Amino acid sequence: MAAIFKMAVVTLVITMTLVSATPVERERRFIRKTLKSVFSGAKKVAGKVKKVFTRRNRLRTRHAKTAYMLHKWKMKGSPMCERCSKDPETTYHIILNCPATKLDGGYETVQKADKDLVAWINKYNPEL
Repeated sequence: MAAIFKMAVVTLVITMTLVSATPVERERRFIRKTLKSVFSGAKKVAGKVKKVFTRRNRLRTRHAKTAYMLHKWKMKGSPMCERCSKDPETTYHIILNCPATKLDGGYETVQKADKDLVAWINKYNPEL
């Protein structure tokens, strides 16, 4: 009986709130409710997907944690590529020039963020 009463009160309050709200307030509530439902699954994103997304964005913006950048930030002794030792390890070098990590398709593959990029990130697991 108490549960039915509570449900009736809640229904009445919601109805009164919706009726008394201005059209703008009703629209804002609708948008908030919609966004909550859309993004509620965002917290459930697997860590692996987040890592790939983060690394892809670091590669895309060329702000990855490469040896060159770590050396620039005084966090590493040498800016040289540890895999080939030919050039400084920049995102440009990792994606386009390094014989060990060269990505087929280059930055176009990074922009597409397709299965090739995910496989490349998982294979070389660059700490970006």
